[in-house]
Amino acid sequence: MHRTFYKFFQYFLLSTLIFFSVASMMAQSATSYEEAITKGNTEMAKKKFIDAKAYFLLALQMEPGDSLANAKIKTIIDELKKEGAKKEVYYQWIDQGDSYLNNNALDAAQQAYDKALKIIPGDQYAVNQIKEITNLREAQKNKLQAYNNFMLKGDQLLKRKQFNPALFAFKKADSLFPKSNLPKTKIQLTLKLQKEYEKKTKIAESYIEKAKQYLLINDYISALKNLYSADSLIPDNEALQYRITQIAPLARKQQNYNQWIQQGDKLYLTKNFMAARMKYQQAKRVWPEQSYPEEMIGRIDNRIQDQRAHLVANYNKAIHQADSLFHVSDWENSRAEYNLALNLKPDETYPKEQIKAIDKALLAQREQNKAIYAGIIKSADSLFNLKQFKGSQKLYLMAIKLHPEDPYPAQRINEIDAKLARLMAAKKLEQQYSLAIEKADSLYQEKEWNSALIQYSNASNLKPEESYPKDQIKLINEKLLSLKQQKANDEKYSLQMEKGKGFYNNSEWNNAVSTFKIALSFKPSEEEPALYIKRIDSILQQIASQHKLDSTYQVLFANGMQQMNSKKYELALKSFEDAQNIKPTEPAPGQKINVIKNILDELAKTASINKKYQDIIASADSLYKQTHYEQAIQQYKTALNVKSDELYPKNRIVLINDLLAKLEKEKTQRFNSAVAEGDRYFNIQNYQKALTAYQLAQSIKPDASYPVRQINQCEIKLKSIAEQVMKQYRQVMSEANQYYNGKIFDQAIASYKKAHEIKPDETLPEEMIKKITKYIEEHAVEDILNNDITINANQKRTFKFKPVNVTVRNNNYVLIKANNISGNAFNILVTYGKDGERNGGFVIQVPKGKAEHDFIIRVGTQYKWFSEDNNWLSVYPENNALEISLIRISKTD
Repeated sequence: MHRTFYKFFQYFLLSTLIFFSVASMMAQSATSYEEAITKGNTEMAKKKFIDAKAYFLLALQMEPGDSLANAKIKTIIDELKKEGAKKEVYYQWIDQGDSYLNNNALDAAQQAYDKALKIIPGDQYAVNQIKEITNLREAQKNKLQAYNNFMLKGDQLLKRKQFNPALFAFKKADSLFPKSNLPKTKIQLTLKLQKEYEKKTKIAESYIEKAKQYLLINDYISALKNLYSADSLIPDNEALQYRITQIAPLARKQQNYNQWIQQGDKLYLTKNFMAARMKYQQAKRVWPEQSYPEEMIGRIDNRIQDQRAHLVANYNKAIHQADSLFHVSDWENSRAEYNLALNLKPDETYPKEQIKAIDKALLAQREQNKAIYAGIIKSADSLFNLKQFKGSQKLYLMAIKLHPEDPYPAQRINEIDAKLARLMAAKKLEQQYSLAIEKADSLYQEKEWNSALIQYSNASNLKPEESYPKDQIKLINEKLLSLKQQKANDEKYSLQMEKGKGFYNNSEWNNAVSTFKIALSFKPSEEEPALYIKRIDSILQQIASQHKLDSTYQVLFANGMQQMNSKKYELALKSFEDAQNIKPTEPAPGQKINVIKNILDELAKTASINKKYQDIIASADSLYKQTHYEQAIQQYKTALNVKSDELYPKNRIVLINDLLAKLEKEKTQRFNSAVAEGDRYFNIQNYQKALTAYQLAQSIKPDASYPVRQINQCEIKLKSIAEQVMKQYRQVMSEANQYYNGKIFDQAIASYKKAHEIKPDETLPEEMIKKITKYIEEHAVEDILNNDITINANQKRTFKFKPVNVTVRNNNYVLIKANNISGNAFNILVTYGKDGERNGGFVIQVPKGKAEHDFIIRVGTQYKWFSEDNNWLSVYPENNALEISLIRISKTD
């Protein structure tokens, strides 16, 4: 380098270094551009070039690019060059020190200043810069300490699920070191965990609400299950745990009751009636408010009484079946048959002796099972204590099969499930933690600091007690603080953001998106350009959507106008309403809708008047043809009240009056005939026809008193009859409703049909029949037939089906959808049975008339249906063909 230029460069660096030493002091003495220029000129006149240059540099900070300040600085540099410089090496070290200091390389800066001091010992500028470095180090240390404290506090608060205070702590840490990604990562994690916790709380609240619903119907077991589900999501909720302690005893009571009922039902199905009766009595003692045990006890008493009606045959049959079961060691079922025999003949010794033999065999079996059970439990406990949970779980399941009433193995299985779940969670956590550490260490070796920081943070969140990821995070943060700031990228980012915002404000959406994407390439972690891009995408979607809506609106409105002009008012109304739904604020569709509605109202009103007029004229013409002239005149007058301008009724009235003038002589005869007809109907108690005849007589001679008296009598009689009919109707409906509420649907249907026959104008009976039919259709157990077939007269069709589950047989109904082809009244014979044996049946009466009918028959009350595994059903129409579309077995709750 040329020496003269080198000296010039040294003087320039010297002036820059001196400026940095005094700029902070002078900033307080010059608060405006004009003041800085004035003071710079003053110092320059005194030949204090360093101080003058500091003022001019300060002026440049206030007015960047100012030509006067730049010219002054150039003059000062020239003066300094003429004046000569200090020792060249000193200024080089000072320049290097300032450069390092500006880039926050504090160690390198101090080394440069120390070397400068060796050249000029005690130089105040170098000494002050070293003090500044010391202060910066202390400030960075305090700042880092505060940062670490906020991060630690945030982690502690997050662990305790105190999300908002944790967010505050992480945001404080972020404000101290905005370039660090860890606080931002923690903030995102906190928001995510807060959202998940709120989601869990919402789900827990739904479980609690379900529990409340179950409590309304006294289903304590289901309620407790939902409360436990809620507790698993929000385990620290004291109110929820208190509620669980309240419900748990009731749930155990209900479970105990259910167990007695299940045992009783099982014994009942095996015909061990006395043992079943004891179970039902136990259930009644557990929960006296329930009616089912009492109903089953009554049913058992009836069954025993029925059995005793055919004492000898039933006793011998029970003994035969019991002996057969005894010989194949079926102890429980054979005991049930011996008990049945003993119930029939309590004094017989044989069944007692056999029961003793069975008890002895069962006792031996139980003792054997007891020893096996104890051994299994011991082995299971040993494996459990050795933490061999899966092996012990299998043994506990074997124990449950041997001794299902002992709660101990079930409790142990629940403990094993919980422990296995915890072990699985711990194993999964360890795998996730190890993987995160492995990734973080690899990224750390590759000096991918930000990515490594995220992985160490993930590992620390998984295992907060581990110190290694925290130490690494601290180390990375210290490294990041020493990296060179991305000033160039920040400037480019700011420039692109400014341009992008300009495009955005001018609605130049495509240019704005391109510019924001360029800005995002400089600072990918910044949210602002991404938010602008997302906002622009939304705007463009809205514009496209609005264009589509506008086009659809125009088409609908044009269609509406065309349809309106063609007097297709209903179609036009629909088009205008659709247009209004698209643009509710547009007044035009609403105005057209009002016009069309007015037109439709007028058309409907005119049509209604015309119809009313035509109906009255038709009635008048009919009366005229029947020579009921006086009534015809009244109807023609009524027609004139509807349409006063019509000539036809006026002409007919004139015509009839002419006829009546000619028929005046016949009036008395017609009056007497009407009265006689009325008397005849009155005497045979046909009061409605009598009323019509008397009214005709009154219309012939309005002043006659006899028709008036008889009309009053008829009305009194008809009112009395109507009251009796209504009373009978209500009585039959009451019976039908009782059958319906008791789910005796076949009797209910019969009563509803009877009610309909009493009052055909009432719709409720038919509605209830439809409701029952729908219920039976929806509660299907099995469809025996579900397609259309025709069965000829006196032809038997048999249909196979799987036996119905015994637990629902006593609530079974059979639904048959059939069509009367002939229109004649006839019977359908329906039988059922098992394999080649017929076990029962019923008769369906098909009413007269060609129509489809839904026949619902309650078969659950038939003993052979309930007790036998029936697997076929046959249909036999007597003397008439029949179409069937559905045969369905249903049940009630």
